[in-house]
Amino acid sequence: MTAIATRVRPAMLTDAAQIAQVHVDSWHTTYTGIFPPAAIAGHTLERRLALWTRHLGEASDRHALFVAVQADAVVGFASLGAFRVQGPPIEGEGELNAIYLLQRVQGQGIGRRLADAGSRWLQQAGFAAMRCWVVRGNLPAEAFYARLGGLVVGTTTFEVEGALLVEDCYRFELNTKA
Repeated sequence: MTAIATRVRPAMLTDAAQIAQVHVDSWHTTYTGIFPPAAIAGHTLERRLALWTRHLGEASDRHALFVAVQADAVVGFASLGAFRVQGPPIEGEGELNAIYLLQRVQGQGIGRRLADAGSRWLQQAGFAAMRCWVVRGNLPAEAFYARLGGLVVGTTTFEVEGALLVEDCYRFELNTKA
């Protein structure tokens, strides 16, 4: 079986519909059994399309979106920007806000390539570290971030549809040497 070539590139507005589809499909396969069923059902294509169309339409040097493409189809994406915290921002800290892949392409190194593209962008934007939030119980993501060298530096809880969930914050030092 021949592997399908994968390109990682900055996202364009014309990618919004495919990004939204990947987001919904991968969110459902990733979080079923972790999030309550009502939360899964509320994660719709219409909502994600509005989100990504708006996001891609906003020009900014403080956030980036990369896509992984196979045969002209988006199979994954990564969104990055400044670290989102309640209160004042943490100087020099960037965030991998989201990284999602279709289930059928997981385990092929595409997530690492998206994370690497994001890390390079964060470095070029002047960030010295990258953080990301991972919902406990998402075992593949926990293993992925550990393999990338992330260390858990914080934990928070949040409520969704009556369920209390826990998120861990992973932190990665970025290689700032050119």
